[in-house]
Amino acid sequence: MALAETLARPGTPVFGTGDGNLANYLWDGTRVGVVDCRARFG
Repeated sequence: MALAETLARPGTPVFGTGDGNLANYLWDGTRVGVVDCRARFG
């Protein structure tokens, strides 16, 4: 398959946190949630 054909096909969605800090994860005993609260100043 040519490169152009490969790039034209839809890809599989991927979730990445970008920050592996465990403080960003919430666990309720059943589910895991990811929270990213960053203060922005200026």
